[in-house]
Amino acid sequence: IDSFWQTRDEDYGLHGYKKSPYKMKVDFDDKGSGSFTVAYSTTTGSLFKENTHTMIGPVGRNYKRLLPLGNPPAFNIRWRLRNNSIGERVTFYGLDTEVLKTLVEQ
Repeated sequence: IDSFWQTRDEDYGLHGYKKSPYKMKVDFDDKGSGSFTVAYSTTTGSLFKENTHTMIGPVGRNYKRLLPLGNPPAFNIRWRLRNNSIGERVTFYGLDTEVLKTLVEQ
């Protein structure tokens, strides 16, 4: 079963700034083989850039830090967690994200 969860378009309370994804930390239960994808969109969900993580379990609760690079700044960023491994269940406990801000030229 292919399933995903995604956020709304986040602006991080920085309305007058463009932002670039800087750091993502995923808190999950690593029970075995399989993989999951953490993706982000700077185009209100029409195009996502993906980072895939292969689980090495069984190690239990685990954290994975991903560093997205080469991102154009945008006013909003949307995040997506996806599990498309057949027969593997992934439990996500949280997603922590950081962005870099730039002033928009008027």
